[in-house]
Amino acid sequence: MPDRATALLWIERIASAVQHAHQHLVIHRDLKPANVMITPELGVKLLDFGVAKLLDPDTADDDASTRVFTPGYASPEQLAGKAVGTGTDVYSLGRILAEVLGKDKVDNDLRSIVAKATAEAPSDRYLTMAELQDDLVAWRERRPVRAAASTWHYRLGKLLRRHPTGSVATVTALVVIVLLGWRWFDALGKAEQERARADLARVQAEQQLERSRSVVDFYARMFAGVAPEHTLGQSLAPAELLQRAEHLLTEAPPADPALLGELSASLGVLYQRLGDGENAVRLLTAGLAAPAPDDPYAGLLRADREHTLALILFDLGRNDEALAAAQRAQVLRQRFAPNDLRSQFQTELLLVNQWLGLRNTDEARAAMTRAETWFARLDAQPQDHLDRDTTRAILAMDEQRFADAASAASSALSVLNKTPDLDRTRSIELERTLARAHQALGELDLAAEAFARAIAAQREYIGDRGTRAMGLHNDYAILLATLGRFSDARAEYQLAAEVFAASGGPTPENNPRHLNNLCDADTGFGRYALAATYCQKALDLLLREERSETDPERLLVESNLARARGYAGFPAEAMKQLASVRDRALASQGPESFTATLQEFRSIRLALLAGQLDEARAFSERTSKSMLVVFPNPHPWRVRLWRAMALVSLQAGDLADAAAHLNTGEQEAIAVLPEQHPLRAQILLDRASLFKRQGNHAAAMTDLAKTLPVLRACCDEGEIDRAMAERLLKDWQVR
Repeated sequence: MPDRATALLWIERIASAVQHAHQHLVIHRDLKPANVMITPELGVKLLDFGVAKLLDPDTADDDASTRVFTPGYASPEQLAGKAVGTGTDVYSLGRILAEVLGKDKVDNDLRSIVAKATAEAPSDRYLTMAELQDDLVAWRERRPVRAAASTWHYRLGKLLRRHPTGSVATVTALVVIVLLGWRWFDALGKAEQERARADLARVQAEQQLERSRSVVDFYARMFAGVAPEHTLGQSLAPAELLQRAEHLLTEAPPADPALLGELSASLGVLYQRLGDGENAVRLLTAGLAAPAPDDPYAGLLRADREHTLALILFDLGRNDEALAAAQRAQVLRQRFAPNDLRSQFQTELLLVNQWLGLRNTDEARAAMTRAETWFARLDAQPQDHLDRDTTRAILAMDEQRFADAASAASSALSVLNKTPDLDRTRSIELERTLARAHQALGELDLAAEAFARAIAAQREYIGDRGTRAMGLHNDYAILLATLGRFSDARAEYQLAAEVFAASGGPTPENNPRHLNNLCDADTGFGRYALAATYCQKALDLLLREERSETDPERLLVESNLARARGYAGFPAEAMKQLASVRDRALASQGPESFTATLQEFRSIRLALLAGQLDEARAFSERTSKSMLVVFPNPHPWRVRLWRAMALVSLQAGDLADAAAHLNTGEQEAIAVLPEQHPLRAQILLDRASLFKRQGNHAAAMTDLAKTLPVLRACCDEGEIDRAMAERLLKDWQVR
């Protein structure tokens, strides 16, 4: 913790930087310790100008414009929803000053300065930041301060303390000179060295302050362009504001390469907060193109930018690049802050994500263990708990420890909700992780609720834009397909593709993920030929990108293509294609991977369609061993497995086994699926077939009557289970 004199120097520099912003008609509106960065050279950087507001003396504030603040630092007018001005920032800095001073041993002048800065009425405060800064300088130089009562004895006391006179003072001074004279020559050299270091620190601090002012100038120009006279009274969306800023940076780049890099990188970070990964990577990469810095402050700032770049690249699936950026951040932190526990902790958390992206779970787990070790040594703050629990959830999801993932994500959300200063946009990814964990556990209603919260947060804080929004809508569509809501899933897939295209991604017709999603949804509908067409287009695009034979996305597309072709009337050919996918998944992901298990499972139905009962039975036995390990508790995939095993038994004539499998499947379906889910209707269809084989036509008709409305609502008439149900009904009607 710095001493009081140093802390007050920081406050002076903050006041100077904010005054500079005010001169350019920009108020910050959210001054707080978390938005102020102090460099090792005592320079000041103001953060989060994303909540700043352009001052317009001719335009009154609306209520909504004043509600960006942090309780505890917000002025009375902000809390009341009234208009804000420069006095708002004066009040917030006064609150920071009060925290710096504490409650013990504060002299009357400093108390007066705090009282004036934090006065209830703006008119009773310092009229400008410059006035507040002047009083702080006056206090430091032992001169009278504006905030104190201006009496003759107050001013005389200040004068005597600045210029002590009289015999006692004179004698004391002479004694000190005599006592210290003998040390003068020895200290002279050291004093010169200290003076040189102080001069260097002062120059560096002034350079950093000037750079901060340049940053404020840049953002002031950006905000100036969104004044009502320039936008015809319309407000600009955050993305449009960033586009304007980028245009300004291109048209009038600063001469200082370091400043150009800093501005480019800061815009990249803002794009990242909007969920626009592609633009964030582009600008961050440009900002990091400048030569590596030598001073600690710039080096650690660069490490933070590399850290952010790594996270974005990871989200975009560019895992090799992500790991390289993470390792560059690690090198910088080890060089400039080897003993900084929090920096090392953050680096290890970052490496967890990168190793997971490269499918190296062992390295990811080792990095998480190191991160936990650093965390145990930290004076952990809410931000640290949030970061740790978030990474715990991601690792647990990758290791298929879905209950642990849900617990960690819930813990992180709890920290976020209890700490107003933390980044609220973090809730988007956390709710998404929680939703995916619930979905994997078969808790589909809870998953739908978490997805709804994630989408609501995305729209509130950012809007439907960026790669993050695309991924969120895509995951929600997968859940809708799992729920059998294929039409809703298709619409959500389309929305995800349009969001991605608007964020710089490929158009929907050139997006292999989107085409594969349409293939999957149309297969659920029962439009098999159309589904195969979409999957083939997706595969062609991936081959054009030269994706490897073991690329996870390519394996999934090939599997979906084989399934669609098999259901379209070519089951034997489809089984060969699935066998190829299975072999490659086994080689690249291992025998316990879900991708390998999925191919075995899909081959069961295709073998039955091809009339290959022995192969179907073999696939069923192998699938049951692995599927029940992957999903040890009731889950939609287990329900599908019980149904597939029942179909094998039915075709083999083992009616007792078929009945047992259907009974187990029905009980688990009731636990994890809504009543009108197509899979529950399909189990009733199979039981109707069983009853028919047993000669119990009344029971068969009862189940069929429950089945057909659900299948007709969800699926096309060509879908194989609906077609089977329609045939059964027709047979009985003929009778």
